[in-house]
Amino acid sequence: MSAVTEKETVACLEATLYKRKPFNVDKTEANTGKVKAWGLGVLRNYFFYQFCLNKLLRKNSPRPLSIYLMICFFRLDTSSTNTAKLVNAMVEQSKVMGLPASVVNAVLRQYMLNQEKFRIKARGVESIQYNMRPELLGRLKSHHQCWREIVRFMQEPSAVCLAVCQHNVSVEDMIFQLQEAEVAFSQEGPAIVLERFGHIRQLPGYEKGWFTVLSEANQQIEALLPDARPQAILDACAAPGGKSVMLRSRYGFKPRVVAADNDSLRLTRLQENNARLGLKLEIVEADSAVYDYQEPFDLIWADVPCSATGVIAKHPEIAIQERDDLQNQMQQRQMLENLWAQLSSGGHLVYSTCSVLPEENEQQVAWLLSQQQDASVVTMPQQGWIKGQHGCYLTSEHSRDVVYIAVLAKH
Repeated sequence: MSAVTEKETVACLEATLYKRKPFNVDKTEANTGKVKAWGLGVLRNYFFYQFCLNKLLRKNSPRPLSIYLMICFFRLDTSSTNTAKLVNAMVEQSKVMGLPASVVNAVLRQYMLNQEKFRIKARGVESIQYNMRPELLGRLKSHHQCWREIVRFMQEPSAVCLAVCQHNVSVEDMIFQLQEAEVAFSQEGPAIVLERFGHIRQLPGYEKGWFTVLSEANQQIEALLPDARPQAILDACAAPGGKSVMLRSRYGFKPRVVAADNDSLRLTRLQENNARLGLKLEIVEADSAVYDYQEPFDLIWADVPCSATGVIAKHPEIAIQERDDLQNQMQQRQMLENLWAQLSSGGHLVYSTCSVLPEENEQQVAWLLSQQQDASVVTMPQQGWIKGQHGCYLTSEHSRDVVYIAVLAKH
């Protein structure tokens, strides 16, 4: 009997829950889908499952045991088969994994008996109700009147969205090839939304650079980029290359595009995507908070490091892990100040994040305006139900993410 899938899920969750790593699954493994589904299921119900474990399991129990039991809870919650039979199978798997089968058996049977009672007792505990650590939930409450909508929006699973690289293939041809390959999808505005997630590399046109993975909310940014035709563009935090795809789509191949990043692993992905997608980027390893590019740019896009609180639907661990959500504030300001000095007069700076926190968004834009007398904010259309003082928030019912964008003009 094998317990490979369970062991992989436990290992991924242990790294996420106790070592504060992103929840990542090795996409080369055959059981990727199951590991990802089980892991995300645990993370999206983490505080309730912890509440149950506190009632059913001794304190200081081994981590693998606690994690395995949470995986079992999720499987029981979502099972369409005979739950008693499933419990027996999970108890047998625990033996293969070297876990105490008698404890697993007792806890799972008590969970089935008491689950509804536990849910009643947990009502009113906001961290359980919204599956979010109290500090982050408090920030959302203090800044957004629609905080409940934001949290609930993030609790739904996100769909994978594709952006068509129209310099390589037409949207019509891309759709035709997907239909020929019997890929289930829908077209939502500029995005192709996959109804079932498989191996991206197996989709038609991958090697030919017909598409890249890019959330629907991010794809909306292209329509908000400045109308002016720049000659020199800096993509200041470029990896893995989605923003450069939009820049090429918006402005074509006449302008030079310098693409920078300071993370060597992310740069490798950028180089791979540059070659696959045919973006013709000038790639530079640089920290845009301090780097002098030795030339002025007509357009600079700074998609700055942030708390990533806008992508909790995709990465629910962000709502769980204890962390400083504002740890990037100083770096964001340093990047804004440094890049503003390298923006030519009459040019535009695009500032964006995948954060829902005003401290990283409109408050940073307001800070730059207070520092630079030659700066003004381009009026943006307020979209959706999240409002900002400067710029705007973009959302997507399919990718379930929130992105912030502001465009500043230099006079």
